[in-house]
Amino acid sequence: MKNVLIILVFFISYNLVAQNISGFVFADINANGNLDKREAGIANISVSNGEQVVKTDAKGYYSLPTNDANFVFIAKPSEYAFVLDSDGNRIFYGKVQTNVQLNFPLLPSQKKENLHLLVIGDPQVYDTLQISYFERELNSINPATYDLALVLGDIVFDKLDLLDDMKKLMNSKEKPFYTVPGNHDINFDATTDKVSGKTYTEVFGPEYYSFSEGNVHFVLLDNIDFPVKNEAGRNTYLGRIGKKQLAWLENDLKFVPDDYTVVAAMHIPISSTSGYYAQNKLQDSTELLNVLSKRHEALIVTGHTHTFEQYFYKANNREIRLAIAGAACGSWWRGELGSFGVPEAICTDGSVKGYQIYNFDKKSYSFTYFPFFYDANYQFELEFENENELKPGSEIYVNVFNGNKHTKVEILLNNQLSLTAEQVTTTSVRARKNFDQAWNNWDWLSETPAEHFWKVVLPADCTASELELTVKVTDEFGN
Repeated sequence: MKNVLIILVFFISYNLVAQNISGFVFADINANGNLDKREAGIANISVSNGEQVVKTDAKGYYSLPTNDANFVFIAKPSEYAFVLDSDGNRIFYGKVQTNVQLNFPLLPSQKKENLHLLVIGDPQVYDTLQISYFERELNSINPATYDLALVLGDIVFDKLDLLDDMKKLMNSKEKPFYTVPGNHDINFDATTDKVSGKTYTEVFGPEYYSFSEGNVHFVLLDNIDFPVKNEAGRNTYLGRIGKKQLAWLENDLKFVPDDYTVVAAMHIPISSTSGYYAQNKLQDSTELLNVLSKRHEALIVTGHTHTFEQYFYKANNREIRLAIAGAACGSWWRGELGSFGVPEAICTDGSVKGYQIYNFDKKSYSFTYFPFFYDANYQFELEFENENELKPGSEIYVNVFNGNKHTKVEILLNNQLSLTAEQVTTTSVRARKNFDQAWNNWDWLSETPAEHFWKVVLPADCTASELELTVKVTDEFGN
């Protein structure tokens, strides 16, 4: 009987050990990715299994339960840089394997006091030609204007075999690119959400993780919940972060300096005027906002809707901005080729395809929209409800691509009469006309409403033979 008890105790102890994973985070002085002699461990680095988060000890050692985790990953602090492998991939995660120690290299680096972030919405490429379009867009952006880039999901349009090509393209850029998964980047034959990102994770690694640069902590989230049943009993997706990931987020943020701004990047927005159906909003937005509201400053950036939109949410007496970043593909690369050999393909809210640059300092941030291939001052368009001319009684809409409730629109008629411009939610006249063109053989492609329009009606009694309209737009940052 005594021998049986000893065997049982040994068996239980062995299983407890086997369910933990451990290793070191170390200063990789020669940047070869391996823990060599004389390379010291780094203390106080966050390491996670996707739910729990622990800190490395004085020797850089960590130990975590594996649970049902696919990956173990680190959260790089601002004072360090990632080590790259021979293909230019960041070494920050490892697949959970039995009896395998996972070590993670970092390089000491100078912390940036001011940080410039490039944000791009859905490229959603369907073939290699569209990859070349996206490459031309990226090449049009001066790399000196940003330190790192976020691409906010729908990297491809269901063509998962193109994910690797897209990663190679982004890895070829001078500055680092980071991605989040979109609803067109998943395996639609998956039977559970846990395996729906199988191909994406094989290419890009964990579906969610975090890191810091400058005075900013970035949390890259996976909010594609697939499969769920729709009313017809068919598989679809919903925007949902889920309890496990929210628990990880809360645990992760506990170790982030209080004065850091938190940027949460994900694909599906909290909400959008471009469509009120379930797939266009986040099911657990209250829980996310509650976690982020504990920070002194938080910002959410998303893609998905192919529109530029901004909303402000209140949680625990804090205001949190959501900025939807349009789409690099605009209206799915449709339309006539522009002068740079890329389809004009305006976004469904009438915005010109573009990107955003965020500037972070110790206390705050600002950001600006830039159109692809056009002059930086091309920030808005005038749209006429009826005829494309100025005449008494004309209804005119100013479509400010990156506008929000803080945008100021001033209009002068013949440099004398100041006209009142009212912010309205409407659809783009230009988008409506564009999507009626012969090249659009997609019944589902149509204009969508947005809040970044300002309406003005010319006086019915204006009598000048020639009418001249002067429009001045100023954003919340004084640009």
